[in-house]
Amino acid sequence: MKTFIQILTLTVLISLASAGLAIQKRETCKTMSAALGTHQDHFLFFGNEYVSLDKDLKQNKTGDTYDFFGINWSDAAFLWSIDHTLYFFFDTYYITYWARNRVFDAETFGGEKHGAFFEDGLDAAGSLNGTTVFFKGCQYSVSLPTRPSDPIDLWEGVPCDLDAALTVGNTLWLFKYDKLWIMTPDGLASGMPVETSSRIHLNDIKLCKEEKEEEGAGGASDDDDDK
Repeated sequence: MKTFIQILTLTVLISLASAGLAIQKRETCKTMSAALGTHQDHFLFFGNEYVSLDKDLKQNKTGDTYDFFGINWSDAAFLWSIDHTLYFFFDTYYITYWARNRVFDAETFGGEKHGAFFEDGLDAAGSLNGTTVFFKGCQYSVSLPTRPSDPIDLWEGVPCDLDAALTVGNTLWLFKYDKLWIMTPDGLASGMPVETSSRIHLNDIKLCKEEKEEEGAGGASDDDDDK
């Protein structure tokens, strides 16, 4: 009996240790909340932390977003090419920023001025060949002279619910978990997606991988296929 209790106790301890390792592993990886490409610099956002990239897209430095940009969190960010203003989106609000320590009050984005597509926030935003593109769910909208366009279905091969979008030259890089899709003015680049780590080199940040459903979960069984 004593041996059985010892084995049972050891089994429980191993299970708890494994669960703890799984939680620790999950906490050590990060998911991008937004990205920002300017004429000179590129930034990746992970909640209230930012990472700046050098010209070779290698990690340069990290810091607190509030200390550098005056913001606590960003769901999407982009540089408006028309007036060279930075826009940061949080839930249903956005702020504009065009000079260090100069932040305007948050405003609601959506409604009659911008359209219902923006009323409950954005997933990502960036510029493609000079045109600003906004992403939400499985759709995107592009900037027009007077207001954003009606929603358009995402390009084939690009996933829904993107994490971030980064303008790099005349291309737009789209991120989800640890994968990257590159959009060019002519469409989706060949060979997409690729590992983000193959194009962007981060020193101490590991991107989370997409959690796969267990085989057979939610899907049809072999018996169903035979019917």
